[in-house]
Amino acid sequence: MNVTPSSLLALDNANDSLGSPFSNVSPYLIDVVTLIIVIALYRYSVVNGAGVLVGVGYLFASSLAVWGALRANAIYHFIADTPKSKMQSAAQGFVELQGTCDFFGNRACQGFMSGPPCVWHRYTIVNMAGLFNMGASTIPFVVSDDTGSVVINPTGAKVISSSKRTWFESGKRFSSKYIVPGSEIYVLGELRTRGGAETTYNKGMEVSKLLSVWKKDSRWLHEEFDTDGNGVLDQDEWDSARARAEEISRDIHEEKVADPVANIISKPENGMPFIISDRDPAPLGNTFRAVAYLNVGVAVGCFVWGCLLLG
Repeated sequence: MNVTPSSLLALDNANDSLGSPFSNVSPYLIDVVTLIIVIALYRYSVVNGAGVLVGVGYLFASSLAVWGALRANAIYHFIADTPKSKMQSAAQGFVELQGTCDFFGNRACQGFMSGPPCVWHRYTIVNMAGLFNMGASTIPFVVSDDTGSVVINPTGAKVISSSKRTWFESGKRFSSKYIVPGSEIYVLGELRTRGGAETTYNKGMEVSKLLSVWKKDSRWLHEEFDTDGNGVLDQDEWDSARARAEEISRDIHEEKVADPVANIISKPENGMPFIISDRDPAPLGNTFRAVAYLNVGVAVGCFVWGCLLLG
């Protein structure tokens, strides 16, 4: 199996966008902003009456809806028009692949707060005051078909998953979306062959990277290494965690030296969409097309209403 370069071992800059600059923002994010603006304009007009300011606001919301329609339509065409490739014969560059996902080497992802084992997860925590925290795993995983396999670096991807769980604890609402190993995965992104793994092993750096990933799920870390159950990792327990991290990082390095070349799909550098989903690509594309149509309707409505208020 191909092996990821060391630069992929502990990335921590996940996001849920479809790229940058602004021309590649997710249409879902554009729709949320548009909805917030429309609701704010309506409430303002109820209290203060509809005037020029409200009319200009509706025209601005219309332009945002047009932007969202263009983004959603572009993604639909990327999904519908990009030819599907096999792992072994996929050309370098922008590709569409479909296969079965699995953990990458020893880097199994337990899931958020001891959730079910998964190759990827995204979590959201909302407290009673409405403040929230969110994040996503950046651990690489593998997608395979009958011809071979590639490594997926999910950093920066728009991940659309079918599995989710929600629960309440200590006055907070926790939710997590995830992809379980063995799922059929659709991937749209940039394929590159990268190699030249270092033959030297920097144990301190690799162990620190792995431990930093584990610290993000403190509940799992304590369940795994807090043997006396007092809620605090003492020196012996922390030494046990470090020893486990040393063992895993050494195994990863040995695999990397044995097979230094990796076929990796990651976020395109030119701003094209990067999508990972455990849904079938045909209805997924239709979803984005429906979003485009919806945005066209919103754009027309806001434009007409804004012109009436100004005219």
